[in-house]
Amino acid sequence: MDLFKLTDQIIATLPENQRFSEKDSALLLRFKDQLLSLEDDVVTGFYDAIEENPHMSSLINTNGSRTDREKTLRRFWQRTFNGHHDAAFWAWQSLVGIVHIKVGVKNPMMMGM
Repeated sequence: MDLFKLTDQIIATLPENQRFSEKDSALLLRFKDQLLSLEDDVVTGFYDAIEENPHMSSLINTNGSRTDREKTLRRFWQRTFNGHHDAAFWAWQSLVGIVHIKVGVKNPMMMGM
């Protein structure tokens, strides 16, 4: 599967006014320092919430340790606020979505988080 092609197909289905834009990227970068400073609270709160939910907690235990998952979320958080929002970034987001589906994350879980 060509992840870049898949990502382009996904983005093409979004109305233009709903696509992530340079303006959105600039906004994230403008608040970069404040958002990055929330990393510990976001990561801890995220995984505490998962562990408290019996429908989700099993995903942590069967797909690597919490520490491993926290490292992954930290990389996501840092990349979102430090990196370019280019084709590679969006292909990575597509991969993240595929991985979530593969490990059994359901839509209600995503909505709840």
